[in-house]
Amino acid sequence: MRVLLIALFFLPVTVNADWALEQSDEGHWISTKNRAQHQFVASHDQGTTNFLLILTVPESMTTVPSRVNLSIDQGPGIATRLTLLKKRPGNMAFRLELDDTQKDVLIAQLVSGLTLEADFGKQQSTRFSLMGYTAAFSDLLIANEIGWIDPFWLTTNGKQQELACYQMATLSVQAIKSRKRGKNSTDTLSTLSKYENLVIQNALTDIVSWAYKIPEGDLPRIPVSRKYGIFKRCMARK
Repeated sequence: MRVLLIALFFLPVTVNADWALEQSDEGHWISTKNRAQHQFVASHDQGTTNFLLILTVPESMTTVPSRVNLSIDQGPGIATRLTLLKKRPGNMAFRLELDDTQKDVLIAQLVSGLTLEADFGKQQSTRFSLMGYTAAFSDLLIANEIGWIDPFWLTTNGKQQELACYQMATLSVQAIKSRKRGKNSTDTLSTLSKYENLVIQNALTDIVSWAYKIPEGDLPRIPVSRKYGIFKRCMARK
């Protein structure tokens, strides 16, 4: 956790409402930053998900928040303690001390929600967009298993199956999204064929065919939520 914090504090500042996967030699994590420059971070290691809050605060601020109430789309809140991990001028980093039940509830809500609000009491709160969270979290789970999501690194390290399965999962999700948008299979295949540097070019027809054979009632509301499962099934094939 200490190494992750060091890496986070020295990342370039980026203003982006969407979640993004960050990969480094110290570990992988996903994060988003809001307009107030507060950052919400999720990491996953050895089956455990942890959440951090990195707050941008006035250098003169001496009061340290000890609790936060998290809510998704103004729904029921999840109250938890905050542990101060690091403090430097202008920034405070906290770990959210969620129990296993709270984590399960929060993770499920993050997948389906639009906005996360962190309320510290005394009329102090901040909000984060959840746009892109599910896609980023799926990639985080995959990156932790295969090392890096980087075609060159995977190829250099003899991980051709990992690369092929990652591409298959990514394109499978795209095919389902295309179908849900009302495109026919021919147009979807044409769109996917334009992706560059594919190692599974010969499998595109099968991917599209599979996506269009899913019964209408079984189509996932959030297609990218199936990405990690598709990847795992592909990796299980020998």
